[in-house]
Amino acid sequence: MKRFHFSLETLLTLRQRVEDAIKEELAHKNKEIALAQDALRCLHDELKQLQVSEKNARQKALSVGLLLQGVAYRHSLKAQMLFSARRIDDLSAESEQIRMRLVKARQKTRAVELLKEHRQGAWKKEQGRFAQRFMDEVAQQGFIRGQARAQA
Repeated sequence: MKRFHFSLETLLTLRQRVEDAIKEELAHKNKEIALAQDALRCLHDELKQLQVSEKNARQKALSVGLLLQGVAYRHSLKAQMLFSARRIDDLSAESEQIRMRLVKARQKTRAVELLKEHRQGAWKKEQGRFAQRFMDEVAQQGFIRGQARAQA
């Protein structure tokens, strides 16, 4: 019995490779987002620690110069946090664009996969019909031989 051959198999393979490449790109971008979020969390934690230490310094009535340095450092941390949040937003937008490309690539791949499934189903039907015709012919030949033996 012949094996099923899909003439667009190379196209399907290429589309799957493109889809896999886009998946890898999306995973890389998601990793970048996670790293940026971790950096933002670290800045946020550092800001909280600074606020606690400033509160303690105010209670101890330390020098005004140290308090001014604390305020400048706090503003610096807030600016870094804003920059980091903006970077996360930019990375998220890029990630969304990659995700849309992945959806389109998946649709193209799925279209070829559906075509393959339909052709394979038709091929199986045809092979079933061929096998049935063969079995009918074998049975018919057996019946004819049996009739010939009975008459002889």
